[in-house]
Amino acid sequence: MELSFNSNTKCICSTNISKSKLSLLPRLEITESTSKIPFLSHVDADQNLPALNLNFTYYSVHPFLSDNEIKNAITTDTFSMLHCNTRSISANFDTLNQLLCDLNHPFSVIGLSETKLKVDEEVLLNINLRGYKFLSNPTLTNAGGVGFYRRNNLNFTLREDLSSLKRLDFESLWIEIQMKDKNLICGVIYRHPNSSNSDDFITYLNSTI
Repeated sequence: MELSFNSNTKCICSTNISKSKLSLLPRLEITESTSKIPFLSHVDADQNLPALNLNFTYYSVHPFLSDNEIKNAITTDTFSMLHCNTRSISANFDTLNQLLCDLNHPFSVIGLSETKLKVDEEVLLNINLRGYKFLSNPTLTNAGGVGFYRRNNLNFTLREDLSSLKRLDFESLWIEIQMKDKNLICGVIYRHPNSSNSDDFITYLNSTI
């Protein structure tokens, strides 16, 4: 997807192109009954979620670097996340590293999907990022796999009770980060596109939420 940061990112500077691309993105709908969630009375999650000062805007590199809101928000206490579909962290580590250099932003957590790191196989290349520690939930297949880079100064707990590894279906990895006020739980999930068992995946999502 050209409008999100991943190993295939292209720089899109035209507002018209950005709007046309966004209009083509699929609309996500809530499949779980909202009656179980006190603050949700309708199916529009964006309008009914609690008021939080979060920015989930899509950026290409140049608008990201020139956004004053982002510049002003960068402090030692700022928490920020980035997700990348690496399509093999070993093959595209240099591309990821270059993207992070271009963005020049101290992301607290970087979530990775489709790392293609396999269970019981040693990583042959150096995939260390300066200032970060790497966590991985590898895959049982030739695709998939998820992971996190988290900054060295973050105290966290690996949430093994939430993380999952399903052969041919999906992988997930969750961590709980200790913050001043409330802890944050961050997760990255990859569902294999050829997975035929959607019931297990939906059950897993409902149990996690």
